[in-house]
Amino acid sequence: MKIVTWSKRHIDILLIIAGVSVIVFSMHLILKPWIYQNVTLKRNVKAAESRQAVDSEDTSPNSKNVNRLLLNDYDSKVIKRGEYKSGMMTIDILKLGVHAGVINGTTTKDLKLGPALFEISPLPNVTGGNVCIAAHRDRWFKAIDKLNKDDEIILTLSGKKYVYKVEKIFIVAKNDWSVTHNTGYSALTLVTCISATNSEKRIILRAKLDNG
Repeated sequence: MKIVTWSKRHIDILLIIAGVSVIVFSMHLILKPWIYQNVTLKRNVKAAESRQAVDSEDTSPNSKNVNRLLLNDYDSKVIKRGEYKSGMMTIDILKLGVHAGVINGTTTKDLKLGPALFEISPLPNVTGGNVCIAAHRDRWFKAIDKLNKDDEIILTLSGKKYVYKVEKIFIVAKNDWSVTHNTGYSALTLVTCISATNSEKRIILRAKLDNG
């Protein structure tokens, strides 16, 4: 039987291949959200520009949805909440240099691609709605705890800008979903982990729609 011996040169080559593989995989993880945000989502923006968007959640007394919403009037051109596609809405936090398309849904896969709209969340032109968006602490919402009262956060949907001003920032347990409930006014709630390595608690930013 022939015994295969490995020379130092062979080992060096294997180490180089392993190193390159790690780099390529790491770059894939970094670039995938960027490519998705800058290429894929832009296809959905045009579909929303000429249409109004409203929430279509069931607001009947027997509804299981946590939000009880008063819907704006709309016509046949309106995008209903159930028709929302990732990227139709963008979020801008100018003070932090954040600009991103909002993903529809908050699964683990969704959150890897960008700030994510809760499934129960209304869209921003729903009167009295609480728009709830989550994102990872180590990327898009990395420094939201550094924002101050009255700092602006802008949601853009169907070409219309909704400007929210920060009211307060606080911490809750990871399973405290009361922050997604109706607030009694048009609000924006941003949700993220307390740190990139601690998911036991959540940082909550609450902002109020600025009516000018």
